[in-house]
Amino acid sequence: MVVRCGRGGGTCPRVLMWVVNLSCIAAMGAVDEGVKPGGSGHVAPVSDSVSDSVSGAASGHASGATGKVSPTEIETATAHTTGNATLLIHSPFILAHDAGSGYLDSHLNVVYKWTKTQDGGIGSALECGARAFDARPLLQDGTLEWHHGGVAIKVPFASSVADTISWLSNHPSELVLFMISDCSGTGCVDAVSAALAAQNVSTIADCGDLSTLTLPAAMQRGRLATGGAFLGITGAGGSSGVACAEGNYDPSIACSGFGSADTATPAALTYGCWQSDSTRQKPVGQMLAYLDSVDKQGLSATQFVQAQALWQESDDSVAIGTLRNSSLLVDEEKSGLNAMLTSEIRKGRWPDLRMVEVNNVCDGGPALLAALRNRT
Repeated sequence: MVVRCGRGGGTCPRVLMWVVNLSCIAAMGAVDEGVKPGGSGHVAPVSDSVSDSVSGAASGHASGATGKVSPTEIETATAHTTGNATLLIHSPFILAHDAGSGYLDSHLNVVYKWTKTQDGGIGSALECGARAFDARPLLQDGTLEWHHGGVAIKVPFASSVADTISWLSNHPSELVLFMISDCSGTGCVDAVSAALAAQNVSTIADCGDLSTLTLPAAMQRGRLATGGAFLGITGAGGSSGVACAEGNYDPSIACSGFGSADTATPAALTYGCWQSDSTRQKPVGQMLAYLDSVDKQGLSATQFVQAQALWQESDDSVAIGTLRNSSLLVDEEKSGLNAMLTSEIRKGRWPDLRMVEVNNVCDGGPALLAALRNRT
């Protein structure tokens, strides 16, 4: 089996290679002081800079994990109002990474564990705070569905559109974006545009429109008769980006890998991002530095800027994660990553991160959206 993954659709060997890597780990005894199966135990000390960032995350983790929209967090947050002349591309959004993969059932399928980035479909993600979706359609045998690389997801794209329209009818002040990327199959983009038009959803195919499109104008352009606003963005993205966006993809930002975290833990053969991992300062530090660098770039005048605040997959991270019965969802939850993002944004960090892309939005998404909308 060959799995195709990533926005470029290149051959992805990680699901095939993890079996080989597991043998190497077992031979090396790599599950040691650095990464422990099961992830329970003490929360080890880390460097001051990383420790300050992680400290609020663990305490706020459980309260945000329900995935329900809290009136005190979302409804009272700074909303999309017609008095706000901010450009659409400068407005705050949580972008649900590889949104269609949430429909997969990963419990008994190891491939799905490293394919599924969300815990539920589009409707669940909306309830959890996602307002933009990394939407990857697949046109196959005349049917428009979803996919993640070579994994077809047998849910009709049109059904997800209908679910979004239904949700917006009960949330009329909200704007939802489907950011089309990796549209696979001959005629896929045209099929997407037709599927959206069939349900009276407007599209933006020319990214040049975004340089002057304000948030109120976007709300008006996407206004639905049943309530709320909905836009499909189909223009070409920048490097590794969703539609009309610069992706800022960095494959090195993985939850776990081989090698010592630093000189303080020279005996560790692996490192991990979980709160119980003694070596988590390495991946957490890399994540914070990456987000700092994206924020330092500033806002774009012409396109969305993605901040991929999620653990990327690597051959090593899949191998190590599989050995300790992890997954993309588990790695996010046990690392407390979404809660850490919320904590740092509330402190005023990353003022220019506006499109924050996450895995597992139903772990703390409402609090994260409120933090993005409420900052000054």
